[in-house]
Amino acid sequence: MTCTCCHGGNPEALTEEDAHLGMVLYPTRNGARPCQQCHPDDYKARVERFSEIAGVSPIHSLPPTPTITEPTSVGDGTAGTVSGVQSRWLEPWRLTGLVAVALALAVLVFFGYRCWRADCLARTSR
Repeated sequence: MTCTCCHGGNPEALTEEDAHLGMVLYPTRNGARPCQQCHPDDYKARVERFSEIAGVSPIHSLPPTPTITEPTSVGDGTAGTVSGVQSRWLEPWRLTGLVAVALALAVLVFFGYRCWRADCLARTSR
C-alpha cells in the first residue's frame, strides 16, 4: 500500500500541486470515508486501533478534515501560495534581497582578492 491508498491524491502527477489534488490530510476524520472503501464492515474498529497505535485522537473528537482542492492562482501565479501549497517561486522582495546579497558577496570577494594580491606584491618588493 502507498500513501495514496488512505490519503488520496495522484501518485502519477508530475507536479506537487497536481499530486496533492484531492488529498485528505487526516483520513480517519469525517467518518473515516477512505477507510470505509476497503474495510466497510470493520472500519470503526480499525480506526480505533490505528488511533491507539498512532497516538492520534479518535474520529468523533476532531474537527473536519482539510482537503486540498483545485489550485487557484494568486496574483500572477508566480508568487505566494496555491490552495495552501507553497509555490516554488520566490516573492519579488525575496528575490531582490537574494540578488543584493549575491552582489555584495561578489564585491567582497573581488576586493578581498585585490587587497590580498596588493599585500602579497608589497611583501615581495621589500
